[in-house]
Amino acid sequence: MHLPQDVRIKVAKAQLGRGRAGEADEAAAIMPAPAAAPVAASGAMLAAPSVETDIPPAPRPPVAELPAELFGQSLKDCKEAVEQRYMEALVRRAGGDVQRALSASGLSRSHLYALLKKWSLSIDGPAVGS
Repeated sequence: MHLPQDVRIKVAKAQLGRGRAGEADEAAAIMPAPAAAPVAASGAMLAAPSVETDIPPAPRPPVAELPAELFGQSLKDCKEAVEQRYMEALVRRAGGDVQRALSASGLSRSHLYALLKKWSLSIDGPAVGS
């Protein structure tokens, strides 16, 4: 259910009995009370199907396998190797366009240039810091 946050708060407070006077009535108008649970002929309660559980989970994207040589290193060294490969691929894909690299990576301009300098890479012109 997609309701504004203030409405969700009023509904929650009303359900907990901690709302201001009148909030319970307002919340009831927005969120009517749930229907009574169905009862079988034997008198046992029947479980109503839950909307949340009836929806299958979204399929997860396949996990990319990491190169075998990364597993012989410490986690820090592995992160460094992945960062370097990422920055090299970003420079190739940016094709000399700094704005394209910023958009693709989500990095700030200063962080992008710091990483380019760290890995002696350049998007436009000679390597940064050389």
